[in-house]
Amino acid sequence: MVAQMVRPGIYSVGNEGYAQIHDNGDIQIFSIPSLSPEGDTGKLLPAFKMDSSGKVIPQFSKDEMRKLLKDEKYYIL
Repeated sequence: MVAQMVRPGIYSVGNEGYAQIHDNGDIQIFSIPSLSPEGDTGKLLPAFKMDSSGKVIPQFSKDEMRKLLKDEKYYIL
């Protein structure tokens, strides 16, 4: 029913992720990979965002991401 009311495309689902509605009515839901500081899942940092065309935009450079993960201060959820 939802797919009949909404045109095919990619839509943001709050701050939790994205949903893609296909021409045939199928819906795919994608969560956003996030970084979580050790012991505090209330302060998640999204690793990626999407623009209106569905292109992924990294929020950290590769070097920044490696440093955050290497220091074991953040974990990927």
